[in-house]
Amino acid sequence: MRFLLTFGGAELYLAADPKGRSSAEAVVGAEGVARMADHTRIGQRARVPLARAWLAVMLHWQGHSTAGIARTIRAPDVSVRRWIKEGRA
Repeated sequence: MRFLLTFGGAELYLAADPKGRSSAEAVVGAEGVARMADHTRIGQRARVPLARAWLAVMLHWQGHSTAGIARTIRAPDVSVRRWIKEGRA
């Protein structure tokens, strides 16, 4: 979840041999970055999805309020309520 909240909606360069300098490494570690860069469907340049509906459901599951979720994922509270009700994940 932290990865999506940090990088969602933007293109991200993933080094095949990370050297400890990227912000992605701070979130998922050097091994995680290398594994993503090596993945055939991701590659070294990835456009990270927003995944707001999934994040809303997961944050709700963790006990966050609807208003807090809406502010965190930058979505209307009405959408957050709908995603939670539908259980979209």
